[in-house]
Amino acid sequence: SIVTINVIDCGIGLATHFLSFNGYVSNDNAILNWRTATENEPLLFDIEKSTDGSVFSFIATINSHNDHISEENFYSFTDPSMLTGKIFYRIRMRNVSGETSYSRTILLAGAADPFFFISVINPFSSTLEFEVAADHNGTADATLIDQSGRTISKRTFVMAAGINRLLIPNTGQLASGIYFLRLQSGAVIIQKSVIKVSR
Repeated sequence: SIVTINVIDCGIGLATHFLSFNGYVSNDNAILNWRTATENEPLLFDIEKSTDGSVFSFIATINSHNDHISEENFYSFTDPSMLTGKIFYRIRMRNVSGETSYSRTILLAGAADPFFFISVINPFSSTLEFEVAADHNGTADATLIDQSGRTISKRTFVMAAGINRLLIPNTGQLASGIYFLRLQSGAVIIQKSVIKVSR
């Protein structure tokens, strides 16, 4: 099978790093908040958004406070566009020399679907890898079920709001065939068919 990997070229890293990045929805607008460690140079923060968590577009730039003394710096940005559906956000921090660093990606939702699959490596062999998006922190119970309804594997994952890369290991001994990957977080249950192959 062919696996496509998207690589973000972050260039040379910055001395300053993100301490946190989160957001919430207020009056149908996304409000983003982030903190950085001590800033020893002027910085720019490019706000980027995406509808699929893969292809991002630039929407605004925020200047740093140029406060080179404080151990932490706080920033906030409100997306002027009304939030409809699911939107992913991230921040690109850069200096005038072109050195960059990216924040983590978070997901905010203006409607339903607080928890859903982004991608599943399918078919799978020795491990079952998948990505899910959540609009909340919490846990998710993952269950792998065969065609007869028997539970083959069950694991509990800790999730953060945003994109979560999860893994069910030691699936190499399973018989080839169709299985069902079921995830439950709170009252929300999602399920996807997966195919096991022998390598």
